[in-house]
Amino acid sequence: MKILFLIKSIQDQAHYNPFYKEASAMGVSLDVRLYHEICIKYVSNRQEILVGDTPLSEYNLVFFYTVFNFEEIQIIISQYCLKNKIPVVDRVFQHDQPWIDRKSFEYAILSQNKLPIIDSYFFSKKRWQLMVDKIDFPIVVKETDESQGRGVYLCQNVSEVSKLLKNSSKDFFIFQKYIKTNGDIRLFIIGKKVIGSIKRQSKNAKEFRNNISLGGRGTLFEPQKTVKEDALKAASLLQYDISGVDFIYDEVNRAWKILEVNRAPQFDGFMKVTGINIPKLILDYLKKSARPD
Repeated sequence: MKILFLIKSIQDQAHYNPFYKEASAMGVSLDVRLYHEICIKYVSNRQEILVGDTPLSEYNLVFFYTVFNFEEIQIIISQYCLKNKIPVVDRVFQHDQPWIDRKSFEYAILSQNKLPIIDSYFFSKKRWQLMVDKIDFPIVVKETDESQGRGVYLCQNVSEVSKLLKNSSKDFFIFQKYIKTNGDIRLFIIGKKVIGSIKRQSKNAKEFRNNISLGGRGTLFEPQKTVKEDALKAASLLQYDISGVDFIYDEVNRAWKILEVNRAPQFDGFMKVTGINIPKLILDYLKKSARPD
């Protein structure tokens, strides 16, 4: 069995080493490749796709591990896979509904389906002056195309927001109510199951973001049943097979709110806290989802 991982960069190649180890133990041939290694040939009545020198048709499953900035080629590959009955992960890449890899799009889906989210606005920085009177400070300003806590800013007043927008090359942002808390929780989902959860807390009093990748600490945490149900519903609505759903507790309204849903999230910090072998569980799921040899 041959499984293709498509990634955007080799900078964190060590991140994939545990996958190679688990794949070998399972008898799975794992091929981790860059999008830049793809070649598509168009001829009359057909197309041929090569991954390096290997025809895409030889793979049993394609996992789009990272996508951002490669939507064009990802759509072409996923359409080819569907036509040739090669399973793709996540399910969202089947393109039976619109999807873009942006926080704004995810919030639109969650809001439309009445899941508990943080009150937010999404608009261009050119509209900022028209919205000032509608915003209560402090406020969190988010770039919609970042992850791991990057592109997230806490602003205390109009001046700080104006300076941020002026110095940014981005055009659109999410403006979100700031909820003061002592941490957030991450639920890791594979398939239709919550396989574990942790609480993340910043160790720096001046840092409002709790991401472990930014130096936060993690501890075991058992969420209530309704939080698990909301996490599973959010992942299902977004058609994410593998995801990390983050929640924050709103003390004022006494309710857990979805902070964001991360497709194919990082797992190093999660594994250290829980002891759960994420690469093995992901590969188990991919193997079960793959086209038989």
